[in-house]
Amino acid sequence: FHPLSEENLEKITALRDRAVAGLSKLEGLEFNSPANALPYIINFSCVGIRSEVMMHFLEMKGVYVSGASACARGAVSHVLTAQGLSSSRADSAIRVSLSRFTTDGDIDALISAVTDGLAILKRRK
Repeated sequence: FHPLSEENLEKITALRDRAVAGLSKLEGLEFNSPANALPYIINFSCVGIRSEVMMHFLEMKGVYVSGASACARGAVSHVLTAQGLSSSRADSAIRVSLSRFTTDGDIDALISAVTDGLAILKRRK
């Protein structure tokens, strides 16, 4: 099973589609990844919740994501701001990386944890 094989690309695309379908149902979540992006990365914003806060919440649920692009090192992503996103939306961005080791269960855990995070963290405001 080669990580760059057609089989792997199909698996990752199916996982991405599963995640997008589940996350699309959540009010307050907006996707930042273009529809035609490669399937290995999903970038979305939980509007009104800083990425650092959501990341820590997800971590408590056993879901590990990033709040910055791979090259940003903690700064607001220049890619997201170049896309024309507001600084508040870029500041709430979450990056999910998928690999050949990602499972349907991982995607379900992500969707469940983000659902809980949106419900709980929005109430704290």
